[in-house]
Amino acid sequence: MERRAEDRLPAQLSVNIAGVDANGQTYRQIVSARSVSLSGGLLTGVRQQLRCGDLIVLQRDRLIARFRVIWFRDGQVAVQKLRNEPCLWEEMLETSSQLAAGGSRQTSLS
Repeated sequence: MERRAEDRLPAQLSVNIAGVDANGQTYRQIVSARSVSLSGGLLTGVRQQLRCGDLIVLQRDRLIARFRVIWFRDGQVAVQKLRNEPCLWEEMLETSSQLAAGGSRQTSLS
């Protein structure tokens, strides 16, 4: 049974990924983030061979963040955002949370 500190939200977001693959080759590719949370997500359509622990860079619109590969299988990659990196889909998660709460606005000081 899988345990998560956060719920994941189904999504279909295009993101750019870049890094160094298992063969030492640099790459850039557009993939889809299919399931996301504040701390990570599931990427699909990845063509490179990645390894657990690899660091990759994701970009969505103008936001860029570094992630660590948690697992890789059949073109799917689970990633975890590194500490102090921005969440690339935080606005979408907040909007979803507000809709689930009946449209009530949540504010935070930051």
